[in-house]
Amino acid sequence: MRESRKSGWNLYWISYDGDEDCFVVAKNSRSARCYDANFCGYDAEDSIATHACFISKSVLSRAKANATKRGLKLEWPDHADGWLLKAVGAQTRVIDGQKETLISGTVFTHNFDHSVPPRRIGEKLYKHIQNDPVLKERENDVYSHSQLSLLQMLGICLAKCQEIEGLIAHSFVLGANDPNKHRYIAIDGMRKAWEKKTFGQMLTTIKSTWTIDPEFERYLELFKSMRNQLVHGLTTTKKYDISDAWGQDECFSFLVRFEIVSQPIRAVFRASFYASVEFAAEHFKDDLLNPIKPLTKKQREEISLFAEFFKPIEMLTST
Repeated sequence: MRESRKSGWNLYWISYDGDEDCFVVAKNSRSARCYDANFCGYDAEDSIATHACFISKSVLSRAKANATKRGLKLEWPDHADGWLLKAVGAQTRVIDGQKETLISGTVFTHNFDHSVPPRRIGEKLYKHIQNDPVLKERENDVYSHSQLSLLQMLGICLAKCQEIEGLIAHSFVLGANDPNKHRYIAIDGMRKAWEKKTFGQMLTTIKSTWTIDPEFERYLELFKSMRNQLVHGLTTTKKYDISDAWGQDECFSFLVRFEIVSQPIRAVFRASFYASVEFAAEHFKDDLLNPIKPLTKKQREEISLFAEFFKPIEMLTST
């Protein structure tokens, strides 16, 4: 933010023990800590103030206008309202029961049990690493352009693996003969347990309940084999070593083949996910806290792909 756009006010994250951590608008970190300590009855020396962002003149004007509408005078320092956080571009989400707020490349976590240090992400982290004197000593330890291209492809393939395994975990959790089903009292617990299974374990569980088309099953086995190579150190093996040109070419060919093999796998398991959504919408709609968003016409059409490759064993044995 240019100096001319700064109002002189800043947003700080004040942290104590987790439960009382919060955002405060103040001129400087000392002022922010003292304000919150006086408000909560704590000792300012026990808190840590982390700069989150500058408050622009336009945001300050909005704050004054909001106060005027309520017949009040703007009095800062103060705790940050929700509108102000939104005005400075804050984004929020809940991960594992913890509320996270992202502001200008830094994540601030509100944890009720203990204080969580803010963490940099993305470009802000990259710039911090570049300026780290210890890491600067490793300036020569960088990848070539061809290696970076391969690593980018590798990342795409890994993301594809995670997507496919996520589709399986969210679709077969109710439709597979898992011997541990009785342990869980909620669907979410069952889903999380499925996500902990290896890809091979998920396939074994599915096969106990479903008969898979033989041709598609061969694709699955090939995908599983290539997926295991990809995940467990592909680029560190002699054949696919990306430190030399031959290994780079071998690695490139492997990743292209993997992408081709993964396409039908992804399509079928995406169809299985849509089938499970349709099933839940029809059979559990009265028990769901949040209504399921209806599938589109195209998504419903994809369900037939799942039925083409998977048949329930019970159905086959009863006919």
